[in-house]
Amino acid sequence: MKKKIRRRRCKHCDDLFKPDSRNLKRQKFCRKTECKEASKRYSQQKWLIKPKNQDYFSGPANVIRVQQWRQQNPGYWKRKKSKKVTSLIKGALQETLSVKTAIDKGFSNDLMQYALQDSLSTKTLVIIGFDAQLNKTALQDIIDFTDQGTVKLMPNVLKKLIDKKKETQYG
Repeated sequence: MKKKIRRRRCKHCDDLFKPDSRNLKRQKFCRKTECKEASKRYSQQKWLIKPKNQDYFSGPANVIRVQQWRQQNPGYWKRKKSKKVTSLIKGALQETLSVKTAIDKGFSNDLMQYALQDSLSTKTLVIIGFDAQLNKTALQDIIDFTDQGTVKLMPNVLKKLIDKKKETQYG
């Protein structure tokens, strides 16, 4: 039986909240942004009060260490930070398939009416997964090439299976 988690009062906003089950005894603040900031301030003050932490990163040894690091990394603080890609579309590792390319590859024109992922069935996903394991890659071009080869072989495989079934039934 699962133990019931009692609600607690936030030290910052005085609202009731359910603490995270992994942190039951220590969580004193709720999940609101301003309460998280207050929690950070509280923990930093608590850390600084300890005598061993009061001289942390101060003194001549740390000054020399920082000066050496700055000499080894000139202009570090002037560098522009890389922008994180927030859109999934910008970071996607997929090429868009144009209508001309689709028709050249033998696909019908109506295929371009909706996204390819929307048209995939469970069986198709299993086949793609099998191809990815077989080829040891998830690159769409390689999977597409393998699938085209499989489609070309399929009539011969089916014919052999049907012939074997007929032999066992009548043979």
